[in-house]
Amino acid sequence: MKPGKGGAFVRTTLRNARTGAVIDRTFRAAERVEQAILDKRDMQFLYADGDDYVFMDTVTYDQLNVPPSALGDAANYLVPQATANLAMHDGDIVSVEIPASVELTIAETEPGIQGDRVSGARSRPRSRPAR
Repeated sequence: MKPGKGGAFVRTTLRNARTGAVIDRTFRAAERVEQAILDKRDMQFLYADGDDYVFMDTVTYDQLNVPPSALGDAANYLVPQATANLAMHDGDIVSVEIPASVELTIAETEPGIQGDRVSGARSRPRSRPAR
């Protein structure tokens, strides 16, 4: 922004990639900011090993053990052989991108209750016009 008087400045909204915290910050136009270099890698999920998840780099075939805390909710949707994109900064995983959809098998469901059907919903009685 260039106000009528004074020097130009830049208003930004920054997100901490590790914690997810968002802050608003204003910088002077001449101010320099250190650039964070993210290393994004396509990794294939192999298997769960105890508490950790084992991924393999699809280019170098190196294996990487990833704790569930680094994956967040994505850990619930990992299936073997699925490819995920892991973004790393200084060796720490800062974000995980998984496929938009996965195919899962239903292992157990509760039995249905009589009358608990979507198609069996009661319809409202129609009102008749007055005579």
